[in-house]
Amino acid sequence: MDGALIGRGMADSMLLRVGDELEVLIYDQDRITPLGVGGLKFQRLRVAGIFDAGMFEYDTAWVLVHLRTAQEMFSAFRDPERPDGPGQVSFVEIRVGDIYGTEAVMRELRERLGSDYVMQDWRQMNSLFFAALNLERLAMFVTISLIVFVAALNIVATLVLMVMEKNRDIGILLSMGATRLGILYAFIFQGLFIGLMGTATGLGLGIGASWLADHYRIISLPAEVYYLTHVPFIVRPADFTVIALMAVAISFVATLYPAWRASRLDPVEALRYE
Repeated sequence: MDGALIGRGMADSMLLRVGDELEVLIYDQDRITPLGVGGLKFQRLRVAGIFDAGMFEYDTAWVLVHLRTAQEMFSAFRDPERPDGPGQVSFVEIRVGDIYGTEAVMRELRERLGSDYVMQDWRQMNSLFFAALNLERLAMFVTISLIVFVAALNIVATLVLMVMEKNRDIGILLSMGATRLGILYAFIFQGLFIGLMGTATGLGLGIGASWLADHYRIISLPAEVYYLTHVPFIVRPADFTVIALMAVAISFVATLYPAWRASRLDPVEALRYE
């Protein structure tokens, strides 16, 4: 009896263990029935192993068998020119070293095999799924941007209050020969320091929390809905860099108005009541 590998979800739902037998219902186009050519038949298999791919679709619906066993089960893929030969296959799946280099591999295969074959990579086969992910990613980007914007408003408010509290000190510095450009730079640097400290702290905590959540699989998902058992957290250097640069840039813009206001302060007005 031929062996088969089944997913963990299928094994649990059907109460199967290694060594048990199961029957697979398949379509046989060579079978002659009272209704005509083609019909259903049962194929008995032995459970040789149980796999856990981590995806609901694979773990509950896939049965893996040897290629020759599959060709015997599905006689539609039998080579008519070689009835006793190894047979044919419905598709061939290729694993590449770089998952983002599939376009180059497909282009080379088309040049060698011609246009008689239909080729799809993992992005084309899951285009709807990735479109939904991109939409969620855009929504997350907008949410993070709003959070950074609120933080920038806090920087503006902090520096404005600081300018109001330091009116006397700014007036003394200006009366002693400090330039308005120097006052401007001083408040810009102070605002940038606040922004850099907040950015570094946030990125450090975010990377640490992402590693912990991914390593220990803290956030679980219903596999029958999301096809995954947990939420993966992957920190990409490109996203890390873009977020850091945007946070620092917004912090810099937030310092301009308070710094300009401090540099335009009239020392006479600042020291009038002192």
